[in-house]
Amino acid sequence: SAVQNFDAGTMVNINGVYRILNGELLQTTVEGPFSWDGNCDPPGARTNGVVSNSNSKRVPSGVCAFRPTVATFTVGPFKFDQPIPEELPFDQTPIRDLPFFKFIHVDDKVAVAMGRSGSVALWTRMAEL
Repeated sequence: SAVQNFDAGTMVNINGVYRILNGELLQTTVEGPFSWDGNCDPPGARTNGVVSNSNSKRVPSGVCAFRPTVATFTVGPFKFDQPIPEELPFDQTPIRDLPFFKFIHVDDKVAVAMGRSGSVALWTRMAEL
């Protein structure tokens, strides 16, 4: 199963693949900051619905941008974290250089978005554990 968690309290995204080959022996996740509406400013410095571009101007956006900063691999009882290097801090990276989703439809059961590459992603809401 693939599970993606957007925690609005911490502004951290965890994207994982669990139960590979129908077992619990192997799983992998990536974790890092995200922003709604293309807002990549750090918490406390938020501006609604705008993002810095390379010319330091603020432009309207409407996307969920994210950047994995740590990859985690779990094999049985062993867990390995691998930092993913960043050229620039998340809040200083132009939106065009980040992975992102532009949401097409969201309701209480499903969310549909188009990725930066043009692929379509579909999520269903799960009960919190």
